[in-house]
Amino acid sequence: MTRSPQLWYFAYGANMDHATLVERRRIEPTEALPAALEGYELVFNQRGIPWLEPSFANLKVAQGEVVHGVVYGLSAAQLEVLDGLEGGGAYDHLDVTLRVAGGGALLAKTYVAAETVEGCLPSRRYMGLLVRGARAHGLPERWLARLESQSTGGLRWLAVLSR
Repeated sequence: MTRSPQLWYFAYGANMDHATLVERRRIEPTEALPAALEGYELVFNQRGIPWLEPSFANLKVAQGEVVHGVVYGLSAAQLEVLDGLEGGGAYDHLDVTLRVAGGGALLAKTYVAAETVEGCLPSRRYMGLLVRGARAHGLPERWLARLESQSTGGLRWLAVLSR
């Protein structure tokens, strides 16, 4: 049996959370490493579902900024499945160079929103997924603090349901 070549996928949003990627989306990575993307900032300008999930995470070019996340080893088939689950055209692929633990670098694919909207806030439920994923993968404390301090919007009762 021939094994599909491994690709690297950088997650900075809900896919950092194990329950989201593995249990809900049924994508089991071969590896998961903490990683940092320099020259970008985390923004929440990808249009979501008004009142429910007003916005989702996105990347924006920003000199001197860093986005922390998780780089996963996936097969080409898994990345294709993920493309379909991520809205089928809602995102574009972006090739990025990541800094990983120990000072190494990896080339990876990530997603950036094809269309953006300003002035929306992520839900508390959604931010909970990011915090849980960041904590589970050992991302830096300062990054966890940044995620935990993010202003939120949407319906507050959803945060209770996601616990």
